[in-house]
Amino acid sequence: MNFREIKKEYFMSDANENTYLLLDHGGLPGLINQLSRCNAQWTSLLHSTAEQSALTAAPILVLASEEGRSLVTQRFVDWLVLNGAYTSTVIILSSPLELGCMRESLVARLDAKLSEDVDAMLRFFDPRILENLTKVLTVEQADYFFCPAARWRYVNRDGEIREIRSNFSSQERIALPLILNQAQEIALLEASEVDQILDLLRSNYPRITATLSLPMQHDLVKQKISMARQDGLNSVLKIAIYIAIPLIEGEKFTEGSNWHCFLEKLRQENFDSSELFTLDEEE
Repeated sequence: MNFREIKKEYFMSDANENTYLLLDHGGLPGLINQLSRCNAQWTSLLHSTAEQSALTAAPILVLASEEGRSLVTQRFVDWLVLNGAYTSTVIILSSPLELGCMRESLVARLDAKLSEDVDAMLRFFDPRILENLTKVLTVEQADYFFCPAARWRYVNRDGEIREIRSNFSSQERIALPLILNQAQEIALLEASEVDQILDLLRSNYPRITATLSLPMQHDLVKQKISMARQDGLNSVLKIAIYIAIPLIEGEKFTEGSNWHCFLEKLRQENFDSSELFTLDEEE
């Protein structure tokens, strides 16, 4: 199902459960203002305060329906559909837990321990990371991790709704935090490579990337990564530059000798990328 087609009724829960929206505020500017207009019940996973400055990048948990009764307006849903379809910011949870208990369970899952006993925050509220977790967690870990809700639905990069079904339990089954071994850690890092490159492109070349739709941006980066590796590039930064230059100069630039000279410089360890990050503003 495409997220752009949903209406308020989509968030209606069964009589014995609640529907929650887990929203990444960092990708939804103006979210708090929208929530205040529809008088929805919500809380932040990172802060107990409602101060605007503390909520800028926080995951926000919204009670969308309770025991079959909708608690969000169609106006808010329309806004969320418009702004959340392609931004990897929307997760929908179905659970009998009340708001305070659900927040407590999700907050506990923000903590993870990586290899070599390194503490980290697990950004599972980003649908891209949530999707990758389903691929790297063991059966036991997944059974525990997803147990606070019977269904986890998320909006993928193409605006389609995907679903993860789980065995609901109000009891925590294993010790926190979630412990990831080195293989799982590497798998998650590799899976996030496309998004790391996209973040670099969008932050350093905003005008150029804005000419492409979000799905097109993702497809382009995914396609170019393998080409960049064939040309001897491995770092996220250099692959981002490899993708950006043809967007700035035009694809024909890659057919000439200047492109090959540029590649030789790009492959060097001491390559200086500082000047390239001003090209977008100079156009």
